[in-house]
Amino acid sequence: MTADSEGLGLQTQLLHGADALDETHAVTSPIWQTSTFAADSPEHLAVLGETVHPSEFYTRYGNPMHAQVAA
Repeated sequence: MTADSEGLGLQTQLLHGADALDETHAVTSPIWQTSTFAADSPEHLAVLGETVHPSEFYTRYGNPMHAQVAA
C-alpha cells in the first residue's frame, strides 16, 4: 500500500493491500475464469502453453493471480 493508506482500518488494508500489484488498473483484481486460445496447429498451441508469456496469456500455470496470491 502507499502513504495514502495511513489511517485505514486493518480490514480495508487487508482487502486493498496488493492494489499496487494490479497492472490492469482494475479497482479490484480481475478474476480470469476461462480462456480460449487460437493457434496455427496443435504443435503451435503446445509451444504456446509451455513458453513463458506475459500474464495476459492465461494458462493453469502462471496465471495473473499467482503473483497476487504470492504477495
